[in-house]
Amino acid sequence: MTRSTRSLVAAAAGLLIAAGIACGPAAAEAPAIAVMPFAYLDTSGEPRDQRAEHAARIAAMAGDLRASLADRGRFRVVAADIAGACAAEDSACVLAAAREAGADLVVTGAIQKASTMESQMWVGIFAADSGERVLYRNLSFRGDTDEAWRRATRFLVRQIETAAPAVAVLPFGFVDTSFEPEDQTAAHARRLAAMSSGLADALAASGEYRVVALAEGDKAHLCPPEDPNCALERARRDGADLVVAGGVQKISTMATRVWLGIFDTRDGKRVYYRDLNFRGDNDESWSRATQFIARQIEEAKPTP
Repeated sequence: MTRSTRSLVAAAAGLLIAAGIACGPAAAEAPAIAVMPFAYLDTSGEPRDQRAEHAARIAAMAGDLRASLADRGRFRVVAADIAGACAAEDSACVLAAAREAGADLVVTGAIQKASTMESQMWVGIFAADSGERVLYRNLSFRGDTDEAWRRATRFLVRQIETAAPAVAVLPFGFVDTSFEPEDQTAAHARRLAAMSSGLADALAASGEYRVVALAEGDKAHLCPPEDPNCALERARRDGADLVVAGGVQKISTMATRVWLGIFDTRDGKRVYYRDLNFRGDNDESWSRATQFIARQIEEAKPTP
């Protein structure tokens, strides 16, 4: 990669992708998450009073969920007495209490014992700042014993850990070293925008990722090219777990090259890299290249 191309990619993405090596920032804290005790409803019609047992299992589930999420390192669990401060149906109070405790996310849920052998569990994870639901699961589990509840908790943790990560696609950079006399600046700007938006749409449609749009003030071009930390921090602030960054070089009339990296916004670690070539320089060839890149990412399934 030439010096001019390397500078282009850094400026466009806010990250350095050179010789397959990314320069990342110092490690950032994992997202802070607050876990509310789940609500409970028994419609099994069993005659024995099991309220004390169920209250103990609800408390144990919340405690085990907090401990498991903290141990795995993807989240930083914060203590928050949200249940004591807010009515369960007062979502505005719940979110405000979560924010006050320093949480980025809040876990809420409910369990219904439908019969002696079957319970239903609804779980949602919400962004504390906006209330946006970022995860929802409707699960069932068999049995109503301490072990059955522990198994359900472990399964729920795995569901949360493997939930579709949030990804932000930064605008790609471009350099033309073909030396063609025609000014194609406008056409290339249009194709670059289409590549970024097309890649975001394809990743969202795959179901493997939740695409987040960067706030207008958080566009990568506002970051100095020598400061990859800036782009990662802006993407992280907008809720992205991963950020896609890259650059395109038109080498000749028929040959174009694409560099693409995906980075973990918490620590800047590169989790995916591709150096690709495609033929042609028209809307159709760029569209085919975008679709190919999307398929490559979907097959690799990079995660934080």
